[in-house]
Amino acid sequence: MTCPLCHEEIDVAGAGYCASHQRAFENIKRAFSTWTVAYGSPRVPGFLEQVQKLPQTGLKAKEIASFLLENPSRWK
Repeated sequence: MTCPLCHEEIDVAGAGYCASHQRAFENIKRAFSTWTVAYGSPRVPGFLEQVQKLPQTGLKAKEIASFLLENPSRWK
């Protein structure tokens, strides 16, 4: 299988993305948990839009955020 974002091979069985995008996805999921504690119950699309706007967000995380906005069913 290949990563739906960059088409690199997926190395880890069960991962949905290449290693870089998988790490970014996991970081975004952890950040969402933190935002939930800080801001109550943010909606996922609004959170992902904010992630994309933050200057400290890395390229892979921005790519994942954009992909998840376009493919909300991938937010598991």
